[in-house]
Amino acid sequence: MGKSRICIFIMTVLLVCTLLFLGNLETEYPFVTASIPAGDGTETVKPWYDTYTGTVYFFLPGSAELEDVTLHIGDKGAYFFGDINIEDGMNCSGFQWDARYDVEGPVYDGKELVFVRSSRMPAMFLDLDSGSMDYLHEDKDHSEHGYLRLYDSDGESLYQGEANKVKGRGQSSWLEEKKSYNISLRRDADLLGMGSAQNWVLQANSKDHSSIRNKMIFEFADAAGLLYAPDCEWVDLYLNGEYAGLYLLTERIEIHPERVDIPEENSFLVTKDGYWRIQEANNPYIMTQTKASLEIKYSDLDTQTLQHMFQSVENAILSADGIDSASGKHWSELIDMESWVNKYLIEEVFGNMDGQHLSQYYYLDGSREDERISAGPVWDYDLAVQDAYNAYHMSKPDNGDSRWQPALFANETFFACLQRNYATVFRPLLEETMGLVLDGYAGYIRESHNSDSLRWGYWAEGRLNDEIQEIRQYLQQRAELFDRIWTNEENHIRITLVDWQGGVFVRIQEPGTLLPELEATDGYGWFRDTDGCPADSTGLLYEDVTLRQRKTDPEAPVPTEIVEEEAYDAELPLRRYLPMLILPVALVVLVAVDREKYHGNTRYREKEKTQQH
Repeated sequence: MGKSRICIFIMTVLLVCTLLFLGNLETEYPFVTASIPAGDGTETVKPWYDTYTGTVYFFLPGSAELEDVTLHIGDKGAYFFGDINIEDGMNCSGFQWDARYDVEGPVYDGKELVFVRSSRMPAMFLDLDSGSMDYLHEDKDHSEHGYLRLYDSDGESLYQGEANKVKGRGQSSWLEEKKSYNISLRRDADLLGMGSAQNWVLQANSKDHSSIRNKMIFEFADAAGLLYAPDCEWVDLYLNGEYAGLYLLTERIEIHPERVDIPEENSFLVTKDGYWRIQEANNPYIMTQTKASLEIKYSDLDTQTLQHMFQSVENAILSADGIDSASGKHWSELIDMESWVNKYLIEEVFGNMDGQHLSQYYYLDGSREDERISAGPVWDYDLAVQDAYNAYHMSKPDNGDSRWQPALFANETFFACLQRNYATVFRPLLEETMGLVLDGYAGYIRESHNSDSLRWGYWAEGRLNDEIQEIRQYLQQRAELFDRIWTNEENHIRITLVDWQGGVFVRIQEPGTLLPELEATDGYGWFRDTDGCPADSTGLLYEDVTLRQRKTDPEAPVPTEIVEEEAYDAELPLRRYLPMLILPVALVVLVAVDREKYHGNTRYREKEKTQQH
């Protein structure tokens, strides 16, 4: 095969692959769009195609009425939705919400189309200059300029303006498909009555399938008296015209008259976080002698002074007499005990696994003469409210850099304040949250939660009801637990379990009862900390015990967590991968044909030589 023919063949194969690839990117291909009334104009909403179910969705805000929704096709060809011929500019009065219509047309032919409406809540439209989320999603540090519009539940305009900077946010949550974002507006704006400011957060709550935990705990903390709990409101978010899901628009934690309202002079705001996170972000920080790492969000004090203040706090809290030998001050003179107690209660009652370690804020209000460090604001609870029987999140042993809370919990003065605040403030709020608050949340977000679940692939009939019931049951069990051990001061023992990964879990039970059934792992066993002997499941327990999981079989493999693939990821249509398969196959065929031609020519020349001789 000549070189020119090879080039033509390769170019033809590449062209075919490109056409097939573009043909498979149905979400990128022109299709019918919808425009809805918004403020004094309209907003364009693009459809979203679910590759797993083969369904095309128009996710529309709660303010939309089908008779006011207009379809646009331009010169894209003829379409039928069901038996309705789609014409450019026609309204959707002939359709119904949640009904399924067979599509006939150039794109999505043979698929089903559904119009879905969200709850009556605010809708936010954010368009990036690039018109795509690709660059932003490549790297959390990437940022873009955009334009933002916010509408109320009736579709009336609340805000329109530039977003100077939009970028991703989060740590492990950034690895999720549904991502969170930071938004910095061009100028301060009051969004949804939360006060005028420039910086905002769009929380995806991708690990919380109820979408309720952060909202619930922020508002609980505010009602409990913890200062500067972030205001937040749910919104339906549209990115470049495509529905992105149910988000929580939240104030960003910063020193600001509408946020952490303290003077900039003689003040600071820090967050206790993982050293690896702070290093990765290359942010300024201090570290105490127990390796507690505190990222400096803002400080009017120099680093050395800040370091000295927290070291003094740590020394006092961990000392036997509660006094820092260097300054001569008791810990109660160095910290605002009420805020530390309430923050402790928030983390413990709601079971925040990161309560001692990550996203734990502290601040100094420079206007206070006593210079006591306060705990708060609250932040990051999408993984809270999980295991109601895992007690003492905040006072677990063996937590390395997190020794402050266990030491305070063991102090009589601190514990007495904790008992009082739990009984008089937290317990009544828990009762209210279990009832009217959860019911109110569920009623408000139900349709939006349904849209979000369909969009992100965790939809199931009655899913929100199940999530609400799980949260309510957790809070009930948690309240019963702390009523027993804090309010009624019932005698109990602590069983501390340290698994093979170093995870610490605490179980509470009555003295004189059997060891609870322990989770088995092949090749690993549970052993007592005191003497290293295997855990005895037949003996009665009368005192606290710590059990560690250790390897018993040298040949046993390290356990690995089985991550169940989402069905729609595992079963994507094969034709999505055809373009990637066709090119290498074609090249192999090309090489084979070329080699055969070469060998054929060689045999022919050899035959000619033989005949000539």
